[in-house]
Amino acid sequence: MDSAYIGILSKALNAYSMRSEAISNNIANVNTPNYKRSYVRFEEYLAKANDECTLKGAKTNSRHIDIPSLKGDTFPAVVKDNSVSTREDGNNVNIDTEEVDSVKNYINYSMIADSMTGYFNSLISGITGGRK
Repeated sequence: MDSAYIGILSKALNAYSMRSEAISNNIANVNTPNYKRSYVRFEEYLAKANDECTLKGAKTNSRHIDIPSLKGDTFPAVVKDNSVSTREDGNNVNIDTEEVDSVKNYINYSMIADSMTGYFNSLISGITGGRK
């Protein structure tokens, strides 16, 4: 693990933070006429960057997952969903979908934050020799 790993985790935390804000805005505007929901695109960029990588993490076991080495241009983007609304007021926010997305986003954010904490704890342990 190196600074590229921290860069990936940092970008993911930023993306999930942006997504949380977009979901909050969608929920806040659930009754605003003609409001179009926003969402954050990140995983698609992450997958594309992974496909374009020439350097990948080493796999020592066939059951290990691929570890992407990302380029610096993998950024989350807020996108408006201009799909047709089934509501009379033109709003396309579905509160149930937003709540489910909020829970998924929280779980993903927590998982990445835990990974970052584990990484820094291993560095501290390596530096101090396990002493506190």
